[in-house]
Amino acid sequence: MRSKSGNLFSFTYERIIRHIITHEIHHIGQLSVWLREIGLKPVSSDLLIRDYIRI
Repeated sequence: MRSKSGNLFSFTYERIIRHIITHEIHHIGQLSVWLREIGLKPVSSDLLIRDYIRI
C-alpha cells in the first residue's frame, strides 16, 4: 500500500486480521448504542455463534 506522498507500507497477515476484527467490534458497538437509543435490543457481540442462533 502506498501513502498519498508515495511511501510504501507493508503489513503482516496478523496485523491485518487484528485490524479486521477490531473494526468489526467497533461497528458492533456503534450499532448497539444506536439500537439502545431507539429502545431496541443491542446487537450480540458473540462473534462465534451470532450467525447460528437467534439471541
